[in-house]
Amino acid sequence: MQKNDPKNPTLRTIANQLGISTTTVHRALYGKGRVSEKTCEKVLEVAKSIGYKSNYMAASLKRKATTIAIVFPEPTLENRYYYLNLWHGIKQFTQSVSEFNIKFQEFSYPLSLESNGLVLKDIYENHLENLSGIVTIAVNNSLSTYFIEQFYRKNIPVVLIGSDLCKDYTLCTVKSYNEIAGSMAAELLTIFKPKDIKQNIIVTGNLVGNLTMIDQYENLRGFENYIQKNAPNIKILQACNSDTSIAYKKIKEILNTYDNIYAIYSCSARHTIQMCNAVIDLGLENKIKLIGNDYFSQSADLLRNNILTAIIDKKIAKQSYTAIRVLFNYIIKSEYPPSSILYTKPSIILKSNLET
Repeated sequence: MQKNDPKNPTLRTIANQLGISTTTVHRALYGKGRVSEKTCEKVLEVAKSIGYKSNYMAASLKRKATTIAIVFPEPTLENRYYYLNLWHGIKQFTQSVSEFNIKFQEFSYPLSLESNGLVLKDIYENHLENLSGIVTIAVNNSLSTYFIEQFYRKNIPVVLIGSDLCKDYTLCTVKSYNEIAGSMAAELLTIFKPKDIKQNIIVTGNLVGNLTMIDQYENLRGFENYIQKNAPNIKILQACNSDTSIAYKKIKEILNTYDNIYAIYSCSARHTIQMCNAVIDLGLENKIKLIGNDYFSQSADLLRNNILTAIIDKKIAKQSYTAIRVLFNYIIKSEYPPSSILYTKPSIILKSNLET
């Protein structure tokens, strides 16, 4: 039996260290077949620690350095609840492939209606040299759409997160099953509730019908469709506004006006915080069921302290991790994504399965 040479590590060296087959190691390194993200991360980590160089890694080191642009809003103020997770997923992946001759260039910006399009415009006009691909969020804005099309015409692949806008000009989209996320929340709020009791539920988020944030629109639509079909006696009261401070005031106004509010559902991270603040400020915590979206430190604390009833976790960091991995595999290994839309499955987090 041939022994592993520590000075010349092989697939077998990695396999022995992790207690898995060489086939699994090969699939993880070369993207062939189905291997879990956790296993892929472990294989890449061990490969890096022992100095193993796969064929595509060696080829990457020989070629001219290339650049992948990461275009996300700054994770500051209210934006940190959602976008910090997006940045975290990117960091997780880039650290695992740090030995490759590829640069991940970050373009962060203050969030506004046209800010994404303006940054894409700047990249197109000033940063095309060595640019190999872009990962960014999906924004229903004409400026963003225009420059995504221009990158396509320059053979620069773009991977979107959140919605399959511009699907004719992108490599793929990574998104949650947004309508399922909304219907999960609606089912959780109504499945054990007597159907003959007429009570109201407040929904909050960006305006329903405001397609700027497609994922939230789909989420709320999923929630409303489930209620209309399965609990038509429940009236849905909207406290939606893109300005969360206005949404906060609307929630308080409704709570002060109606005495039969059963629950509040927020389809976004930012609105989840304001929803909880409104209930706390009125002294109604533990009296109204609250379900929010996205798992982050503040929402976890609110769940832990019995303010939130549950969190719909859309796996935000996993979405960005998947997006950058798909683009990386396409550029480095010439591997196409398995589909034009890659979904992450949302899950329900309760206090009993909350990470400590």
